[in-house]
Amino acid sequence: MSLGGATGGTTLESAVNYARNHGVLVVSAAGNNNSQEFSYPGAYANSIAVGALDQSNARASFSNFGPWVDVAAPGVNILSTYPNGQHAYMSGTSMATPVVAGLSGLVWSQLGSTTNVSLIRQAIETHTHPVGDWLAFGAVDAVDALGETAPPPPMPTEFAPTSFRFQTGSFGTGSIGDLANSDDTYWVALSNNKSRCNQLDVFFDFSPVIPTDATQLRLIAEVNSSQLMRSSVYVYNATRRRWLGLSMVQSNGTDRRTEWALTGSPRQYRDANGKLQMRWISTGARGNSSVRFDQLQIKAVR
Repeated sequence: MSLGGATGGTTLESAVNYARNHGVLVVSAAGNNNSQEFSYPGAYANSIAVGALDQSNARASFSNFGPWVDVAAPGVNILSTYPNGQHAYMSGTSMATPVVAGLSGLVWSQLGSTTNVSLIRQAIETHTHPVGDWLAFGAVDAVDALGETAPPPPMPTEFAPTSFRFQTGSFGTGSIGDLANSDDTYWVALSNNKSRCNQLDVFFDFSPVIPTDATQLRLIAEVNSSQLMRSSVYVYNATRRRWLGLSMVQSNGTDRRTEWALTGSPRQYRDANGKLQMRWISTGARGNSSVRFDQLQIKAVR
């Protein structure tokens, strides 16, 4: 609440206590009198009193202070809404209070809707950094407060190959990690001359951890070649124990991006070792040739 005054009262205190007892975390401005005098409702035990910091992370010259002020947040030159549909830069503990209220909402969302209000307050007040002895705890620290209660990071949904092996052809240049992104950093394979053509036949292994809510896998390839090459692409269906052919790709000196949707359940493409296998066979006219992979990736669609 961005409000307060020097005079409290039983009615106001009862209202704060009622809110607290019904699962509401009350966050209130500490006041702008550069004083240790209490400001209500911030000074009540069941309210978090918020002081203001300036751009130097020091107490704002106007902010009230004292051991009854619990935490602080930025409160100088804060862009805010203003009457008549306007916006303005404003200063005050009333500007700092919404920062703490917003943080309490984030912590609450991490801990769940049935969380005790005391745990929310504890997470905020015990995860601060020091800004002086003019308040009880310190400046709020969202990273620390959320870090203790944060859920595990989301599972990745995009996977580059982890290994490769050649049936025909050989490795040219680059790193297997170059296949993760489309960034003009290439993994290059060299074809072998055969009696009437040159050919490349290479297997790629992926080790995707497929999210349980994934509904489809997609294969993404961005490739060019030093001469005209026609490529057949296959993905191994471990459940059916056979290779599934995808559409043919034609490449030359310009990057070409192709994306295929793999039919059926995503999990049927992983073998007993958790690997997903694909095969790339390129054929061109006789002569030295290279196939340059800018990106090769499996994507799990949720």
